[in-house]
Amino acid sequence: MLLAKLLFNHFKMINSRSNTFKGIIKSLILCRGSKYKNMAEEIEGNALLDSKIKSVYRFLEKDFINIDDYYKFMTPLLPEGKVILSLDRTTWELGKEIRNILVLSVSYDKIAMPLIYKIIPYRGTCTADDQVEVVEKFIEKFGVARIDVITGDREFDNEKLITYLNSKSINYALRIRKTNRIMNKEGEWIKVVNLQKSKILNLETQFYSIPIKLDHIKLESGEYLSVVYSRNMSNGAKIYRRRWDIESAFKGCKSNGFRMEDSHIKDKVRFESFIKCIFISYAIAIKIGSIEELKQPVKMKKTLGCRAYSVLQLGIKLIKQSYSCFKYSLDSVIIKLLKLYDLQST
Repeated sequence: MLLAKLLFNHFKMINSRSNTFKGIIKSLILCRGSKYKNMAEEIEGNALLDSKIKSVYRFLEKDFINIDDYYKFMTPLLPEGKVILSLDRTTWELGKEIRNILVLSVSYDKIAMPLIYKIIPYRGTCTADDQVEVVEKFIEKFGVARIDVITGDREFDNEKLITYLNSKSINYALRIRKTNRIMNKEGEWIKVVNLQKSKILNLETQFYSIPIKLDHIKLESGEYLSVVYSRNMSNGAKIYRRRWDIESAFKGCKSNGFRMEDSHIKDKVRFESFIKCIFISYAIAIKIGSIEELKQPVKMKKTLGCRAYSVLQLGIKLIKQSYSCFKYSLDSVIIKLLKLYDLQST
């Protein structure tokens, strides 16, 4: 019952709820599926499957995962030192319902670990207030000193967010839309699309009357990549590319891992509880993968020049392989692979 104990030490629950919680995490981390039935099948005990399904439903409905406990659990799983953060949204449809989530993720060696989220209750882009809110939540829980830089796509190129980041002395690298305007050397406001040069680097200019630097690079597709970033930085376009880590994270949460989009949960409270379970499972798997990567680096694909799989995929693979081939209980696998990590005692 080591996994149950690990969770119980961080999330204070009665034994029956802790057992249900363990079953949910076990199902997700083994990629069994994200439907009630899938999660219920991994709950230990002699109860009928229908009873276990009701237990999962009630557990998610009451949101027994305290948000402060959630952050305490995730803290030791973050990379050490300053971290690169990425802002992005992920959406998918469930019939007439839409799932729209703003996520702040921590870059973790070519992939990102989803950490802070906000469910957007409408279609389309989120507001600048939403964006500032999730950054403030990170600062509240982990401190501004942990932030190296924040990256974001064109949805996040607004004056309020950039002004807020400047006020906190937080570095940023944000892609801007081609219709946005910057100031040229003559003091005129021109659209980014009107920049004729194929490559502009470290240009000091203004954006929304905010002093920034600009990189403007032509991609192989013929499209231009325009990135505004803090004036004390250089190579903004290169730093911005770390934003793709969060795209890999979303893929891991969905089709390439935990199959989050297969869930039929419609209720907001149950869905938020489910998101926390997904991110907890993700964090455990990515930590296990990163430990294994230090011991034995993943082989490179010779044809593509990249690794065969990410640290998340490595973690999931290692858990499944150990669980199926060596007949260990999942508890023993996780504790062994985490090497009695500090999570047991914190």
